[in-house]
Amino acid sequence: MKLSPTEIYNGKNVFIIGATGFVGKVTLSMLLHRFPNIGKVYVTVRARSIEESHTRFWNNVITSPPFNPLRERYGSAFDGFIRDKLRS
Repeated sequence: MKLSPTEIYNGKNVFIIGATGFVGKVTLSMLLHRFPNIGKVYVTVRARSIEESHTRFWNNVITSPPFNPLRERYGSAFDGFIRDKLRS
């Protein structure tokens, strides 16, 4: 039996802890770049409130350089792709 990560992640939901750190950002970006058919990716972002968590995610994680390949791939559809795939 051949192991195919593309088939494994297709439509599957994933939970990631530590996405605000360097390794977490790179991992999250690579996961979305290599497996665009993944289901939802749930990301934990520590903060005092839900609003602060969302702000931290959009200002510190999504704007970071590891997401540049995704920005290039999706262009103006980048925000929509991220909003569709990620839950923070």
